Amino acid sequence: MEPGAIALAAIYWVYCIRQLKRLAVAMFVGSSNSIGGRFCIRFFDSPVKHGSSIGYGNYRNDRSVCLTWSDLARYALTLDGFGAVKPDQISADFYLALVRQLLDVDSSGQWIGRSQYLGGESSFKTAYSFFLGSVAAAYMAEKEYGASLLMHVLDPTLLAAHKGRYCDFFAVKDDGTALLFEAKGTTKSQLRGSTVASARRQLASISSVKDTSSGRTYTSFERHIVGSCMPQGLFEIHDIDPPGKEPGTVEFSFDEAAWFHYGAVAAAMSSGEALPRSHPNDFVMFDCGAVEVGAPSAISELIEEYRHIATHDGFYGKIRDALAQDLETDEMKLERSPKIEVEKSEDSLMSIGRDGIVVRLKSDYAPYGFFLEAPDGSI
Repeated sequence: MEPGAIALAAIYWVYCIRQLKRLAVAMFVGSSNSIGGRFCIRFFDSPVKHGSSIGYGNYRNDRSVCLTWSDLARYALTLDGFGAVKPDQISADFYLALVRQLLDVDSSGQWIGRSQYLGGESSFKTAYSFFLGSVAAAYMAEKEYGASLLMHVLDPTLLAAHKGRYCDFFAVKDDGTALLFEAKGTTKSQLRGSTVASARRQLASISSVKDTSSGRTYTSFERHIVGSCMPQGLFEIHDIDPPGKEPGTVEFSFDEAAWFHYGAVAAAMSSGEALPRSHPNDFVMFDCGAVEVGAPSAISELIEEYRHIATHDGFYGKIRDALAQDLETDEMKLERSPKIEVEKSEDSLMSIGRDGIVVRLKSDYAPYGFFLEAPDGSI
């Protein structure tokens, strides 16, 4: 065969392989695995009932709910950035890759733990399980309790007063009710008694939370231990209500905490490629490799304003006002319903949070890697 013919044949086979890859992607995006699946939330009245030998017979109630891949990606991104380390493209890729390596959807449409996670080395499983517990806390805060912003209590750059081992997260519902969350995780069917006892102490150690940016103090809370569990390999969230409290005050800036919550969007706006909008009121979206990240116009404009100034004073109040105005839009009301069904459509590739953060999966998104082709088009 002539060298020219060989070269043409090689180009043809490369083309065929790429077309097959694209076909596989299209088939994947149309499957239930690309959209998401269902999992169970179990609600327990107390740590005693959760740890009872009766086991699951003691939960107050349970519910099967939906979680899309796009939801999962959005929760992973909002957990990015802690302390002095701020989100960037590399950290976004890391969090997105991590959550997809831990969970999968089986043929029946149920969320499950991947075998590499469930059978991994114990130290790795501990770290991964805490991450999934934090994802579970983000889900519960938003979908079950109506809180727009989940704020890290233990971020060392936020705390003005730190005199104890406190819980992980603080949030405020749209109706003003304050929430405290302690996130835990395990590859077992439920959290160990010692883990729940530790979580209860961490939640009980806080009697008040003071926002140093506004001076407002919260002294009444709903407290929740949220655990990601894996009974028989199936992903579940356990919500446990621990009673009691002890003296202890936490003080941090809600302005800074709220800014950190939007770190992924701010990072996308600073380094991502802005995507064209078909209408001025559309979401402002940025290309972030595996996904597109953005927010409604009013929120993105607010983030853009604060991105160029040295202080974040007043950001929490302004973002709450913007969210309150946006709350009644059709897109938000649809996405914020905790009972929304997963539909096999392109719409399921987009996740819109109560915080206004939007994550849209790209057409070549797959749970086990960012690209079936390299960014430069190579195989």
